[in-house]
Amino acid sequence: MLLATVPTRAEAPLKRSRAVQELICEAGAALDRLDVAQAREFWGAAYDIERSNVAMCNLGQL
Repeated sequence: MLLATVPTRAEAPLKRSRAVQELICEAGAALDRLDVAQAREFWGAAYDIERSNVAMCNLGQL
């Protein structure tokens, strides 16, 4: 039996606000300094502004 399939496309990444993008950059800089606590705070602030899976996953890892 043949099933017709619709090709799936990857969803376009969400546009982040400038504030969230700055927090993500700060989190990356904090991790470069090995300041995990500060990086977690930045990711938490980013998650409070825009609830995303990426932010949630990074919070969980940190």
